[in-house]
Amino acid sequence: MSKFEPLLGYCAAMTTPKTAFTLALTLTFALFAPACGDKDGASDDSGCANVDADGDGVLACADCDDDDPNVKPGWPEVCDTKDNNCDGVVDEGVDLELYTDADGDGFGGAGVTARACEPLPGLVEIAGDCDDADAATHPDATDTCDGADNNCDGLVDEGGGATWYVDGDGDGFGGEDTVRVLRAAIRLRRHPWGLRRRRRFGEPRGR
Repeated sequence: MSKFEPLLGYCAAMTTPKTAFTLALTLTFALFAPACGDKDGASDDSGCANVDADGDGVLACADCDDDDPNVKPGWPEVCDTKDNNCDGVVDEGVDLELYTDADGDGFGGAGVTARACEPLPGLVEIAGDCDDADAATHPDATDTCDGADNNCDGLVDEGGGATWYVDGDGDGFGGEDTVRVLRAAIRLRRHPWGLRRRRRFGEPRGR
Protein backbone atom coordinates (compact mmCIF):
# COMPACT_ATOMS: atom_id res chain seq x y z
CA MET A 1 0.00 0.00 0.00
CA SER A 2 1.57 3.23 -1.10
CA LYS A 3 -1.11 5.74 -0.20
CA PHE A 4 -3.55 6.20 2.66
CA GLU A 5 -6.66 8.40 2.75
CA PRO A 6 -7.69 9.62 6.26
CA LEU A 7 -11.19 9.02 7.51
CA LEU A 8 -13.65 11.69 6.33
CA GLY A 9 -13.81 14.70 8.66
CA TYR A 10 -10.66 13.92 10.62
CA CYS A 11 -7.18 15.30 10.52
CA ALA A 12 -4.60 12.58 10.02
CA ALA A 13 -1.01 13.06 11.12
CA MET A 14 0.37 11.16 8.14
CA THR A 15 -1.15 10.55 4.75
CA THR A 16 1.57 8.39 3.15
CA PRO A 17 2.59 5.70 5.65
CA LYS A 18 5.54 3.51 4.70
CA THR A 19 5.24 0.72 7.27
CA ALA A 20 2.63 -1.23 9.15
CA PHE A 21 3.57 0.74 12.27
CA THR A 22 2.97 4.09 10.69
CA LEU A 23 -0.28 2.79 9.19
CA ALA A 24 -1.49 1.66 12.61
CA LEU A 25 -0.43 4.98 14.17
CA THR A 26 -2.26 6.92 11.48
CA LEU A 27 -5.46 4.89 11.88
CA THR A 28 -5.37 5.35 15.66
CA PHE A 29 -4.99 9.13 15.30
CA ALA A 30 -7.78 9.26 12.74
CA LEU A 31 -10.20 7.42 15.00
CA PHE A 32 -9.58 9.51 18.12
CA ALA A 33 -8.61 12.95 16.78
CA PRO A 34 -11.21 15.75 16.96
CA ALA A 35 -13.15 16.79 13.89
CA CYS A 36 -11.26 19.08 11.51
CA GLY A 37 -13.19 21.94 9.90
CA ASP A 38 -16.54 21.13 8.31
CA LYS A 39 -15.49 18.26 6.09
CA ASP A 40 -17.98 15.94 7.75
CA GLY A 41 -20.86 18.45 7.50
CA ALA A 42 -21.31 18.52 11.29
CA SER A 43 -19.84 21.99 11.88
CA ASP A 44 -18.49 25.07 10.13
CA ASP A 45 -14.89 26.27 10.15
CA SER A 46 -15.36 27.91 13.55
CA GLY A 47 -16.57 24.71 15.12
CA CYS A 48 -20.19 25.86 15.11
CA ALA A 49 -22.55 22.91 14.84
CA ASN A 50 -24.53 22.87 11.60
CA VAL A 51 -27.87 23.07 13.38
CA ASP A 52 -30.64 25.51 12.40
CA ALA A 53 -33.72 24.36 14.26
CA ASP A 54 -35.96 27.26 13.20
CA GLY A 55 -34.82 27.29 9.57
CA ASP A 56 -34.03 31.01 9.53
CA GLY A 57 -30.66 30.53 7.86
CA VAL A 58 -28.59 31.21 10.99
CA LEU A 59 -26.84 28.40 12.84
CA ALA A 60 -27.83 27.79 16.44
CA CYS A 61 -24.49 28.93 17.85
CA ALA A 62 -25.01 32.40 16.29
CA ASP A 63 -28.77 32.62 16.83
CA CYS A 64 -29.92 33.92 20.24
CA ASP A 65 -33.19 31.96 19.84
CA ASP A 66 -32.95 29.06 17.45
CA ASP A 67 -36.58 28.16 18.09
CA ASP A 68 -37.95 31.40 16.61
CA PRO A 69 -37.40 32.25 12.91
CA ASN A 70 -38.18 35.91 13.66
CA VAL A 71 -35.19 36.20 15.97
CA LYS A 72 -31.70 36.31 14.48
CA PRO A 73 -28.79 38.74 14.00
CA GLY A 74 -29.66 41.60 11.64
CA TRP A 75 -33.40 40.99 11.82
CA PRO A 76 -35.59 44.16 12.17
CA GLU A 77 -36.54 44.92 15.77
CA VAL A 78 -40.29 44.99 16.42
CA CYS A 79 -42.16 45.68 19.65
CA ASP A 80 -42.91 42.19 20.92
CA THR A 81 -40.81 41.95 24.10
CA LYS A 82 -38.19 39.91 22.19
CA ASP A 83 -34.63 40.67 21.17
CA ASN A 84 -35.38 40.21 17.47
CA ASN A 85 -31.94 41.24 16.21
CA CYS A 86 -29.92 39.46 18.90
CA ASP A 87 -28.09 42.61 20.03
CA GLY A 88 -28.83 42.03 23.70
CA VAL A 89 -31.48 44.77 23.93
CA VAL A 90 -35.25 44.19 23.82
CA ASP A 91 -37.53 46.45 21.73
CA GLU A 92 -34.96 49.24 21.44
CA GLY A 93 -36.22 52.18 19.40
CA VAL A 94 -39.68 50.70 18.82
CA ASP A 95 -41.32 50.70 22.26
CA LEU A 96 -43.22 53.56 23.90
CA GLU A 97 -41.89 55.78 26.66
CA LEU A 98 -44.76 56.25 29.10
CA TYR A 99 -45.18 58.91 31.79
CA THR A 100 -47.45 59.09 34.83
CA ASP A 101 -50.47 61.38 34.33
CA ALA A 102 -51.78 61.88 37.87
CA ASP A 103 -54.22 64.69 37.05
CA GLY A 104 -55.64 63.14 33.87
CA ASP A 105 -54.93 66.11 31.60
CA GLY A 106 -53.19 64.02 28.96
CA PHE A 107 -49.68 65.11 29.91
CA GLY A 108 -47.29 63.27 32.18
CA GLY A 109 -44.72 64.52 34.63
CA ALA A 110 -40.97 64.28 34.16
CA GLY A 111 -39.23 60.93 34.04
CA VAL A 112 -40.14 57.77 32.14
CA THR A 113 -42.36 55.54 34.28
CA ALA A 114 -42.49 52.52 31.99
CA ARG A 115 -41.69 51.26 28.51
CA ALA A 116 -44.27 49.17 26.68
CA CYS A 117 -45.61 48.31 23.24
CA GLU A 118 -48.94 50.05 23.87
CA PRO A 119 -50.34 52.65 26.29
CA LEU A 120 -51.04 51.51 29.84
CA PRO A 121 -53.74 52.79 32.25
CA GLY A 122 -52.72 55.98 34.03
CA LEU A 123 -49.75 56.50 31.73
CA VAL A 124 -49.39 58.72 28.66
CA GLU A 125 -46.85 59.15 25.86
CA ILE A 126 -46.40 62.93 26.28
CA ALA A 127 -44.46 64.48 29.14
CA GLY A 128 -43.95 68.13 30.05
CA ASP A 129 -46.57 68.66 32.77
CA CYS A 130 -44.99 71.04 35.29
CA ASP A 131 -47.79 70.46 37.84
CA ASP A 132 -49.23 66.97 37.55
CA ALA A 133 -51.58 67.62 40.46
CA ASP A 134 -53.49 70.35 38.57
CA ALA A 135 -55.42 69.40 35.42
CA ALA A 136 -55.58 73.06 34.38
CA THR A 137 -51.80 73.22 34.15
CA HIS A 138 -50.15 71.56 31.14
CA PRO A 139 -48.23 72.56 27.98
CA ASP A 140 -51.45 73.14 25.95
CA ALA A 141 -53.16 75.32 28.56
CA THR A 142 -53.75 79.05 28.11
CA ASP A 143 -51.80 81.10 30.59
CA THR A 144 -54.11 83.11 32.82
CA CYS A 145 -53.25 85.83 35.29
CA ASP A 146 -53.24 83.82 38.48
CA GLY A 147 -49.66 83.81 39.64
CA ALA A 148 -48.99 80.37 38.16
CA ASP A 149 -47.23 79.01 35.08
CA ASN A 150 -50.34 77.48 33.51
CA ASN A 151 -48.74 76.43 30.21
CA CYS A 152 -45.46 75.13 31.62
CA ASP A 153 -43.25 77.42 29.54
CA GLY A 154 -41.28 78.63 32.53
CA LEU A 155 -42.99 82.04 32.60
CA VAL A 156 -45.68 83.24 34.98
CA ASP A 157 -48.61 85.33 33.72
CA GLU A 158 -46.84 86.37 30.52
CA GLY A 159 -49.14 88.66 28.55
CA GLY A 160 -51.58 88.79 31.45
CA GLY A 161 -52.16 91.29 34.22
CA ALA A 162 -52.69 95.03 33.91
CA THR A 163 -50.32 97.95 34.00
CA TRP A 164 -50.79 100.20 37.02
CA TYR A 165 -49.21 103.61 37.51
CA VAL A 166 -48.00 105.05 40.76
CA ASP A 167 -50.39 107.82 41.93
CA GLY A 168 -48.18 109.61 44.41
CA ASP A 169 -50.44 112.63 44.91
CA GLY A 170 -53.74 110.77 45.05
CA ASP A 171 -55.38 112.74 42.26
CA GLY A 172 -56.50 109.66 40.38
CA PHE A 173 -53.80 109.91 37.75
CA GLY A 174 -50.56 108.02 37.79
CA GLY A 175 -47.10 109.11 36.82
CA GLU A 176 -44.68 107.27 34.59
CA ASP A 177 -43.62 104.65 37.15
CA THR A 178 -45.48 101.41 36.49
CA VAL A 179 -46.17 98.17 38.34
CA ARG A 180 -47.81 95.05 36.89
CA VAL A 181 -50.38 93.39 39.14
CA LEU A 182 -53.03 90.73 38.74
CA ARG A 183 -56.12 91.43 36.67
CA ALA A 184 -58.23 91.15 39.79
CA ALA A 185 -56.71 94.41 41.02
CA ILE A 186 -58.27 96.30 38.09
CA ARG A 187 -61.59 96.16 39.93
CA LEU A 188 -60.11 98.15 42.81
CA ARG A 189 -60.51 101.95 42.72
CA ARG A 190 -57.46 102.48 44.88
CA HIS A 191 -54.68 99.96 45.25
CA PRO A 192 -53.20 99.53 48.74
CA TRP A 193 -49.84 100.62 47.38
CA GLY A 194 -51.20 103.92 46.08
CA LEU A 195 -51.50 102.59 42.53
CA ARG A 196 -54.15 103.43 39.97
CA ARG A 197 -54.84 102.08 36.54
CA ARG A 198 -54.46 104.80 33.96
CA ARG A 199 -57.85 105.54 32.43
CA ARG A 200 -58.09 105.48 28.70
CA PHE A 201 -59.15 108.64 26.87
CA GLY A 202 -62.88 109.14 27.32
CA GLU A 203 -63.18 106.43 29.97
CA PRO A 204 -65.43 107.61 32.81
CA ARG A 205 -63.77 108.28 36.08
CA GLY A 206 -64.33 105.48 38.55
CA ARG A 207 -65.71 106.06 42.00
